[in-house]
Amino acid sequence: MKVGQFWKYKDGYEGSYVVILKVEERRGQEIVHISVNGLPFEDVKDIGHMPFAKSTVEENLTDLISENNELPDFEEGYQMWNDAWENGQGGIYTISVKKAVEFVIDTLNSAD
Repeated sequence: MKVGQFWKYKDGYEGSYVVILKVEERRGQEIVHISVNGLPFEDVKDIGHMPFAKSTVEENLTDLISENNELPDFEEGYQMWNDAWENGQGGIYTISVKKAVEFVIDTLNSAD
């Protein structure tokens, strides 16, 4: 798993894929930052930044689509997460990628 790779993921929505944005270790935890692109929802096509436990991402990736891709702009989302993490308020996902996507979509829909 390397930065710039595009992957299919378990039970993924048709046409959607994971982009590996950043891999790092923080407080003894291996964290993989991803985006999920190509979602089939009218209002949400991409989720720009999602931090995951590395082991969770490894369990959820199925097929490598391509490598050495240009990364989408994720710095703003990463910085927001990083500020929360540094203040002890940010976390990482340990649920499946699909369940995390569903959580984000449900959260966005309930905000309407």
